Amino acid sequence: MLAYVVPTDEAFLEELEDSEDSLSKIETAIDMEVLLSKLSTIVNTKLSPREREVVGYLYGLGEFPKLRPFEIASKLKISRGTVSYYIKRAFVKLNSAFVKDITYYEQII
Repeated sequence: MLAYVVPTDEAFLEELEDSEDSLSKIETAIDMEVLLSKLSTIVNTKLSPREREVVGYLYGLGEFPKLRPFEIASKLKISRGTVSYYIKRAFVKLNSAFVKDITYYEQII
C-alpha cells in the first residue's frame, strides 16, 4: 500500500502561502482596475456635468482639488443644501450602476 506523504518543510509551506497571497493581491488589483475603469465610465456618462463637478471636488478626482462640502458650495456659488442634493443624486446613479458588482462582492465576502 502506497502512502501519500504531505510535505511539512516550513520553507515549502511559507512559499505556498506567499504564492497564494501573491495571487490574491493580483486578483484584487485586477478587480480594482476593472471597477475603477467602470466607475470612470459611469461618472462620465451617467452623471450630469454639475454632479461630476461636485463629486470631483468631493473626492479630488481628476483635475479637481479635494474640497469639503461647504468649500464646494462656496466655490460653485451654490448652497450647501444644493451640494448635498447633487451628491445624493450622483450616489443614487452610481449605486444603481454598481448594484450587480455590489451583490457579487457581498457574496464573496
